[in-house]
Amino acid sequence: MAKAVPTTQADRSETVPKLAYTIPELCAATGISRAMVYKEIRAERLKVKKVGTRTLVPVDEAGAWMKI
Repeated sequence: MAKAVPTTQADRSETVPKLAYTIPELCAATGISRAMVYKEIRAERLKVKKVGTRTLVPVDEAGAWMKI
């Protein structure tokens, strides 16, 4: 029998690992303020990727930054 294909966003989030955080998601996950996250980005201690107007923090970069 074939596996069911996720049909909603909630279904997809359970089956697909997250590759990057948005700034609000990173703040919620770490408890760090938005201002502090942007300060770390400006200081080049936290590496981000821009996708259009969105700022994304790759999961591995977030993990490496948290170990500092």
